[in-house]
Order: sequence, then structure tokens, then C-alpha cells
Amino acid sequence: MIKPGELVLCAVSGGADSMCLLDVLIKASAERGYKIAVMHFNHRLRGAQSDRDEGFVRQYCQKRGIAFYSGAGDVKEYAENNDMGIEEAARELRYAFFEKTAVKAGAARVATAHNACDNAETVIMNMARGAGLRGLCGIPPVRGIYIRPLLLCTRDKILRYLSDNNIDHIEDETNFQPVYTRNRVRLNVLPRLLSLWPGFIDSVSANSELLRKDEEFLSSMAEDFLLGATVEGNTVRLKATKLNELSFSISSRVIRKVASILDKSLNSVHIDSILKLSASRSPSGRLSLPGGLNVYRDYADIVFSTQAPENEGFREICLKPGQWTGIPELGMEFFLDIGVNNEKIHTSLNTLFFKKEKIYGNIIVRPRLAGDKIELLGRKGTKTIKKLFIELKIPVYERNRIPLICDEKEVLAIPGIGISSRHAAESSENALAVIFRSIE
Repeated sequence: MIKPGELVLCAVSGGADSMCLLDVLIKASAERGYKIAVMHFNHRLRGAQSDRDEGFVRQYCQKRGIAFYSGAGDVKEYAENNDMGIEEAARELRYAFFEKTAVKAGAARVATAHNACDNAETVIMNMARGAGLRGLCGIPPVRGIYIRPLLLCTRDKILRYLSDNNIDHIEDETNFQPVYTRNRVRLNVLPRLLSLWPGFIDSVSANSELLRKDEEFLSSMAEDFLLGATVEGNTVRLKATKLNELSFSISSRVIRKVASILDKSLNSVHIDSILKLSASRSPSGRLSLPGGLNVYRDYADIVFSTQAPENEGFREICLKPGQWTGIPELGMEFFLDIGVNNEKIHTSLNTLFFKKEKIYGNIIVRPRLAGDKIELLGRKGTKTIKKLFIELKIPVYERNRIPLICDEKEVLAIPGIGISSRHAAESSENALAVIFRSIE
């Protein structure tokens, strides 16, 4: 857990578990060559008693010359402002302080005093909530910068250690009040299980270790699959057919890992919906999930993004001869030129030449409308623009942003796709030209 020379920040509340952890780390540091500092977070939930706890830990460190970092937060106010429970709010504020302090102190590790009983309580709660394999693994001994050196020790062993070594600690009376879910499990559920199976806590610890190995294996397979993903900024793209070929044990983990890449979390209902979308025959289905995560099919791909697909159109513009007209929404501009001899008709990919006599009224650039159709030069038959876009596999969210060059009666051309066979000018013919280009 700790390498020689590293600085370890020990999270100390002043209670039995954390005082035991601190003493163990101090004694082992001389032999193993690492450094110790202490941090304490005041949750301000118990008034003067919260301040008493902070003072106790501060004084302990001062007497022994241990670097001490303190922080505080109004947990009740934070919980109310963020619509969360007290336990969740306290944990969020506490861990934010831990990580900020680790950076400030230059610590490689943060040690917390979770023990075997804490792990058993966590497993029970996760099971009751319907957590999967990962939840039944309990508290990991190492996760990122966090280490839990006491994870295999029961509270009884911790209390015996404190007594044998004459180590003072503070009792938090709220730990013995059934006001929070974990306290209820600790006070009401765990004792009953231990009365039936005295070795229950040790069994949970052993089982957690076995399940963690299974979880690590499945997780590694999901990581291997993600090597083939395309990650661009806030978007992750996977091949739908490849995802569908995976067993649920792997595909569900792939999806959770993709969500994690985008700093989002998903529940089992969300994952089922995404897998159904991936297996669907629809090439353009879409899901809008909580937290601003959008998941949609883009033909062969399934795309995860925190940016909503662009599905809005753009304003219609009328082109004026001899000048450039821009459409900022598309990042494009258009130039209308009349009286052009198009001998060089085949030399430019961004110029469209039209028969002047076939044009009715003004030349406009607009999004598609229901019923729009075109017979493209070099292809047989008239098709609706919708059907053409489907054949070309243009995603739904892009279709309203493809400009159509039209007169006041019909579609003349689609830039980058083709020109109407009825309106296309022939070589050496005096024609009308529309030039288009990207705006820098």
C-alpha cells in the first residue's frame, strides 16, 4: 500500500478506528521509511462536540510533532442545497477535502480507517439496494490514492489494541443512535447476523476478496474492448455490432466505463435501455439520460456524448448576385454568379452550374422541407430528400443542417452530394453558378 519515502495522509476523526490506524501507521513508518501527516474534517453536525473532536486530534498531533491539516463544512446546508441526504453530503464534502489536502501536502496516499465491520455493513446495504457484483465486493483495500490498512480488522480487535497500548480516543455518541441507515445496520442488523453466524464478518471479508478478483477480471475484459473505441472530447463512439456480441457481464461494464469516461453514472435501467438501442434495427434511435448524457445510434455506431446532437436547422437565406452570403450556424458561405461560361465545369468540386432558363425566381439556401425531392444527375429516378439521406446513411441529427440550394419552386442541388439533372448546365453553356465554401 505504501512505498518508502512517500507521504501518507491519515484521516483522523478522533474515534477508536482512526486513532488505532494512526498509531499503527506511526509505528510502521520507522521500519518502512514513509512519512505521516494527519488531516481532520469538521462536519459541524454536533456543535461544540464537533469542535472538541477537532481540538483533540490537533492537540494529539502537536504533542508528537505530526503535521496537521484541518477543514470544515456545513453539511446540513450542503445537503439542503444539493438535495441529498446528510450521510451522502458529509461524505462528498469530506472526500473533497481529503483530495484537496493531498494535493496541497504532496501526499501519495490517503489512509482511512475502514475496518472489517464497516465492510460487512457496506455489503449488507449494497445487497439490500440490489447492487451487482461490484457492490458485493464491498470496500476496496486500495482505490486510487486511498488505502484502508485496517480493512481486515474487526472493531473488537481495534478496541483491544487501543486498550493494550493505552491510546485515548473520543466516542461519537451519534454512532449509537439509529438515525442514519448505516447506524441502523450496525446496531440492529449486524448483531442479529452475528448471533446466527459468529464468523459472519470474517466470511464477508473473505468473500469480498474472491468477488473482487472476479470483478477485476471482468473489468479488464471491458477495458480491452474499449481499446477499439473512438474518444473525441466529450464523445465516445463504439461499434454497435461488436457491443452486441459481448455477454451482458462485459457489455454492461463497457457501458459503465464509457459513462465514467464522460463523468456520468448509470443505473441498471439505463444500461438495459442502451443495450436495446444498440441491438435495435433502427439506425437512428436516441436516448436522453439523466445528467445530460445523450446516447444515440449513428447507423453502425452507438454514440455516447454529453453534447446534444445538433438537430436544429438554420435560417433560410436569399443569395444576391456578386456577393458572398454567410450562414454562421453551418460555418459556410455562398456566392451567386450569373452569366458564367462553364467550360471548366469539371475542375471545381465546390461550384455548381445551373441552366439559367430553368431557374424560377430567386436562388435561396434553406434546410429541407417535408416533400422535398430531387433527381440527381447521373442517377435514375426522383427521390425524396428524406429517402436520399437515409440511403446515404446521414444521421438524423445532421439532416436538418444540410443546406439545399433551391429556386422558388424546387430543389436545385445539395452541396457535396449532387445537382438536379434537370437543372445542371452543360459544358460551354452560359450558366448561373453557386460557389460554396467553409468559413474560416
